[in-house]
Parts: sequence; structure tokens; C-alpha cells
Amino acid sequence: PYFLYTTPGEILAKGKKIPLTILSRSELMQVPEISELRAEKIMDKKYQIIKESKCDALELVHGIGPKTSKKLCNLLTLDKFSPRIYNE
Repeated sequence: PYFLYTTPGEILAKGKKIPLTILSRSELMQVPEISELRAEKIMDKKYQIIKESKCDALELVHGIGPKTSKKLCNLLTLDKFSPRIYNE
């Protein structure tokens, strides 16, 4: 993985958001609210979502509505240039 934490769960446990730009499909599946099918759908639209850089861009993914996109935006950053996350 791109970051020095062992899992995305460790990043979330530290109260940080996970940059979507650096996640693989398997890492994305470790994020709450994201199943294998949802991870695959997000990965298919990943660059469109990042290009939009706003929470409602997650609604481009079939099956993600306003409530879910809001939950996911509390866990993910959608910035084009997300910084690396280091274990502190």
C-alpha cells in the first residue's frame, strides 16, 4: 500500500480520512459501507469521482445515493492531490 498504516481501518481509527486516489479495490473493501460489489463500482468511476472532487460525485456510482455518499465522505477524501498518510 501507498501509506504506512497496515490497513485503511488503522487510518480511520486515527480519525483521518482515506484518500480515494491511493486505494486499491481490496483496500477500498476494508472501508465501512463498502462491499466487494460497491468497491468494484467505485473503482470503475474512480477518476470521474476524483475529477469532480465533491461528495455528491459518489452518487455517480449506481446504488449510492445521498445518504451513503454523505457517510462515505466522512471516511474518504476525494481530492485530486491527496497527501500521503503516515503512521504517527
